[in-house]
Amino acid sequence: MPTDIGIPSPVLYESRHGILRLASGARKTALLAALDKAIDTMDVIPFDALAAEAAARIRAQLEKIGTGIGPIDVQIAGIALSASSTLVTRNIREFSRVDGLTVANWYDEQPPTDRADRRRAQGGIPTAKESPLLADPGRRLGSRARRHLSP
Repeated sequence: MPTDIGIPSPVLYESRHGILRLASGARKTALLAALDKAIDTMDVIPFDALAAEAAARIRAQLEKIGTGIGPIDVQIAGIALSASSTLVTRNIREFSRVDGLTVANWYDEQPPTDRADRRRAQGGIPTAKESPLLADPGRRLGSRARRHLSP
Protein backbone atom coordinates (compact mmCIF):
# COMPACT_ATOMS: atom_id res chain seq x y z
CA MET A 1 0.00 0.00 0.00
CA PRO A 2 2.01 3.02 -1.22
CA THR A 3 1.98 6.20 0.84
CA ASP A 4 3.92 9.45 1.06
CA ILE A 5 6.07 7.91 3.78
CA GLY A 6 8.71 5.34 2.98
CA ILE A 7 11.53 3.59 4.78
CA PRO A 8 15.00 3.36 3.26
CA SER A 9 16.06 -0.28 2.90
CA PRO A 10 19.15 0.22 5.14
CA VAL A 11 16.84 1.46 7.93
CA LEU A 12 14.75 -1.69 7.56
CA TYR A 13 17.97 -3.72 7.76
CA GLU A 14 19.12 -1.89 10.92
CA SER A 15 15.70 -2.18 12.57
CA ARG A 16 15.26 -5.88 11.82
CA HIS A 17 18.85 -6.65 12.82
CA GLY A 18 18.39 -4.88 16.15
CA ILE A 19 15.25 -6.85 16.90
CA LEU A 20 16.74 -10.18 15.81
CA ARG A 21 19.63 -9.68 18.24
CA LEU A 22 17.18 -9.75 21.17
CA ALA A 23 16.73 -12.90 23.19
CA SER A 24 13.80 -15.05 22.09
CA GLY A 25 10.59 -14.21 23.81
CA ALA A 26 7.36 -12.27 23.71
CA ARG A 27 9.07 -8.87 23.35
CA LYS A 28 11.08 -9.96 20.31
CA THR A 29 8.00 -11.54 18.71
CA ALA A 30 5.91 -8.43 19.36
CA LEU A 31 8.58 -6.08 17.96
CA LEU A 32 8.97 -8.17 14.80
CA ALA A 33 5.20 -8.17 14.32
CA ALA A 34 5.05 -4.39 14.90
CA LEU A 35 7.86 -3.80 12.40
CA ASP A 36 6.13 -5.98 9.80
CA LYS A 37 2.87 -4.12 10.40
CA ALA A 38 4.60 -0.75 10.01
CA ILE A 39 6.32 -1.88 6.78
CA ASP A 40 2.93 -2.86 5.36
CA THR A 41 1.87 0.80 5.60
CA MET A 42 4.79 2.30 3.67
CA ASP A 43 7.08 1.74 0.71
CA VAL A 44 10.56 0.33 1.23
CA ILE A 45 12.87 2.60 -0.78
CA PRO A 46 15.79 0.61 -2.27
CA PHE A 47 19.44 1.55 -2.39
CA ASP A 48 19.58 1.64 -6.18
CA ALA A 49 22.08 3.04 -8.71
CA LEU A 50 20.89 6.65 -8.24
CA ALA A 51 21.14 6.34 -4.46
CA ALA A 52 24.61 4.76 -4.79
CA GLU A 53 25.77 7.69 -6.93
CA ALA A 54 24.40 10.21 -4.42
CA ALA A 55 25.92 8.29 -1.48
CA ALA A 56 29.34 8.19 -3.15
CA ARG A 57 29.24 11.96 -3.68
CA ILE A 58 28.15 12.51 -0.06
CA ARG A 59 30.91 10.29 1.32
CA ALA A 60 33.61 11.90 -0.82
CA GLN A 61 32.46 15.42 0.10
CA LEU A 62 32.29 14.69 3.84
CA GLU A 63 35.63 12.85 3.89
CA LYS A 64 37.24 15.77 2.04
CA ILE A 65 36.27 18.13 4.86
CA GLY A 66 36.92 15.58 7.62
CA THR A 67 33.34 15.20 8.85
CA GLY A 68 32.34 11.74 7.64
CA ILE A 69 29.27 9.87 8.81
CA GLY A 70 28.74 6.12 9.14
CA PRO A 71 28.48 3.97 5.99
CA ILE A 72 24.84 3.03 6.54
CA ASP A 73 23.93 6.65 7.25
CA VAL A 74 25.63 7.59 3.97
CA GLN A 75 23.41 5.07 2.17
CA ILE A 76 20.30 6.44 3.89
CA ALA A 77 21.26 10.00 2.95
CA GLY A 78 21.92 8.89 -0.63
CA ILE A 79 18.47 7.36 -0.87
CA ALA A 80 16.81 10.50 0.50
CA LEU A 81 18.77 12.84 -1.79
CA SER A 82 18.21 10.73 -4.91
CA ALA A 83 14.48 10.63 -4.15
CA SER A 84 14.36 14.39 -3.38
CA SER A 85 12.80 13.45 -0.05
CA THR A 86 12.80 14.78 3.48
CA LEU A 87 14.59 12.42 5.86
CA VAL A 88 12.75 12.07 9.17
CA THR A 89 15.35 11.16 11.76
CA ARG A 90 16.37 11.73 15.32
CA ASN A 91 20.01 11.75 14.22
CA ILE A 92 20.05 15.41 13.17
CA ARG A 93 23.67 15.84 14.27
CA GLU A 94 25.05 13.54 11.55
CA PHE A 95 22.53 14.04 8.76
CA SER A 96 22.63 17.84 8.97
CA ARG A 97 26.22 17.63 7.65
CA VAL A 98 24.96 16.47 4.26
CA ASP A 99 24.60 19.38 1.83
CA GLY A 100 21.22 19.53 0.14
CA LEU A 101 19.61 16.94 2.44
CA THR A 102 16.37 18.03 4.08
CA VAL A 103 16.01 16.58 7.58
CA ALA A 104 13.16 16.69 10.08
CA ASN A 105 13.03 15.43 13.66
CA TRP A 106 9.60 14.18 14.69
CA TYR A 107 10.90 12.50 17.86
CA ASP A 108 12.08 15.48 19.89
CA GLU A 109 10.52 18.89 20.18
CA GLN A 110 13.40 21.13 19.20
CA PRO A 111 13.94 23.93 16.71
CA PRO A 112 15.59 23.11 13.37
CA THR A 113 19.37 23.18 13.14
CA ASP A 114 21.09 26.43 12.16
CA ARG A 115 22.15 24.88 8.84
CA ALA A 116 18.54 23.93 8.11
CA ASP A 117 17.41 27.47 9.00
CA ARG A 118 19.94 28.93 6.56
CA ARG A 119 18.86 26.61 3.76
CA ARG A 120 15.19 27.31 4.43
CA ALA A 121 15.86 31.05 4.28
CA GLN A 122 17.60 30.56 0.94
CA GLY A 123 14.65 28.57 -0.40
CA GLY A 124 16.60 25.30 -0.38
CA ILE A 125 14.26 23.25 1.81
CA PRO A 126 10.92 22.16 0.36
CA THR A 127 7.82 22.12 2.49
CA ALA A 128 6.35 18.81 3.64
CA LYS A 129 3.77 19.03 0.85
CA GLU A 130 6.51 19.35 -1.78
CA SER A 131 8.68 16.46 -0.58
CA PRO A 132 7.85 12.84 0.27
CA LEU A 133 9.17 11.64 3.60
CA LEU A 134 11.58 8.85 4.46
CA ALA A 135 11.59 7.54 8.00
CA ASP A 136 14.89 6.77 9.73
CA PRO A 137 14.46 5.98 13.41
CA GLY A 138 18.25 5.67 13.73
CA ARG A 139 20.29 3.90 16.36
CA ARG A 140 19.63 6.56 18.98
CA LEU A 141 15.95 5.75 19.34
CA GLY A 142 14.91 6.28 22.95
CA SER A 143 12.25 4.38 24.86
CA ARG A 144 9.67 7.09 24.10
CA ALA A 145 10.12 6.63 20.34
CA ARG A 146 10.38 2.81 20.58
CA ARG A 147 6.89 2.74 22.08
CA HIS A 148 5.57 3.74 18.65
CA LEU A 149 6.80 0.37 17.32
CA SER A 150 5.10 -1.58 20.08
CA PRO A 151 1.87 -3.35 19.10
